[in-house]
Amino acid sequence: MKTDEQWMALAIQQAILAEKIKEVPVGAVLVQDNKLIASAHNPTNGEAYLTAAVS
Repeated sequence: MKTDEQWMALAIQQAILAEKIKEVPVGAVLVQDNKLIASAHNPTNGEAYLTAAVS
């Protein structure tokens, strides 16, 4: 079982990935019942959609 801090570390890793590709460093993980459902980082600049980012 992962702790909240471990899940947050995964979100931070996603943010670091975003920063490396010149995106705003925002990362997220979606967890349910201690299982990773999804993880992602901000794609706004690369996709050129300034009003919404949906992955």
